[in-house]
Amino acid sequence: MKEIRTLMLVLGIAFPFLGCATNMAPLPANLSVDQTIVFGKVQASLTGPTTRWYTPQIRFFELMNLTTKEWFRVDIESADSPFFLALPPGEYELVRLQINEGAFRSMAQLNSTFEVSRGGLNYLGIWEVKIHPPTYLRLVDVSVETDLEDAKAQVLSLYPDLAGLPITSQLPTPRDSETRLVEISPYPRVWWFCRHLTC
Repeated sequence: MKEIRTLMLVLGIAFPFLGCATNMAPLPANLSVDQTIVFGKVQASLTGPTTRWYTPQIRFFELMNLTTKEWFRVDIESADSPFFLALPPGEYELVRLQINEGAFRSMAQLNSTFEVSRGGLNYLGIWEVKIHPPTYLRLVDVSVETDLEDAKAQVLSLYPDLAGLPITSQLPTPRDSETRLVEISPYPRVWWFCRHLTC
């Protein structure tokens, strides 16, 4: 009976994450002036020293349309990358992001919201992801900065056909947040990475 209750609890926690997300490239080959486009930049950095060999990168982040409950996953695979996405208009939540440090992977749950307006370009700002050094209670700070001149230059260099469209600033709120960063599997199964005898 105890095992059944445990299984139901695990499934109840995991159920919201079992749905499929639409995979999106951060820089699609083509974007049209007729689409509703959001753009911005994501940057990852460490706040202190680390014993790991690799610097952290953003592996992906996930967005959810709060009206339709549709999920979108944007694969970044970089420590510093712009992103341009064609999304349906509506209210969105930045739900979570995943960090890579070589073979290590960590996940953070977020709850920043922003609006996507029809027509023109929706500027989401620069997402500064500041990762604390590896400890038992590891934290990550996410802050949103804005640089409209740099944003206009990005549009002009990456998608010159969109350069004439108006830009609306739709910065996620809250602008600053701190949350726990949790290491997830697949954990490296090499002897020098192992923390448990079952590894």
